[in-house]
Amino acid sequence: MKFVVLGKYSNQGLAGFVKNPSDNRGEAAKKITEAAGGKLLDMMTLRGAYDFIAIIEASDFETMAGMKMLMQSTGTIEDMNIMEAVDFNKAAEKAAKHCLVIDNSSFYRMDPDVPLIVPQVNSNHLDQIKKNIIANPIIKIGCM
Repeated sequence: MKFVVLGKYSNQGLAGFVKNPSDNRGEAAKKITEAAGGKLLDMMTLRGAYDFIAIIEASDFETMAGMKMLMQSTGTIEDMNIMEAVDFNKAAEKAAKHCLVIDNSSFYRMDPDVPLIVPQVNSNHLDQIKKNIIANPIIKIGCM
C-alpha cells in the first residue's frame, strides 16, 4: 500500500538543519522508515503549511503508525499526517454496489428507473431500485 505523509519539523529539527546543512535528511528518514517496516519511495521539502512530503510504501496502516511514533519520538518532527492512497475506480465500484443515493432535488423525479419514495406512503417500492438511487420529495409544511 502507498501512503502520503505530510509533516512539520520541530524547532529542534530545524536547529539541526542550521547546524549541519549538508546532512542528508532523506537518508535518515529512509533508515527510520525501513526500521518500521516501510519503504521510502520519495521525499521532498515543501514551502507552505508543511515542511515535507513523503511517499511511503508499507503493508498496512499500523506500520505507518509505528513509523510515525519512531519519527516523532526523535524530537525532530512535531506533526505528521498520514494519508492512504486510494484507487478511486475501486472505490466507485464499491459505491455502485453498496450505496443508495437519496436525491432530494427534482432531477430524478420523472425518471422511470428511479422510484419516488415517500417512506410514510410507499416504502414498499424500495424493491424497485434499479440505479442505486431513489427520489425523495422535500415536503415543506408552513404555517400562516
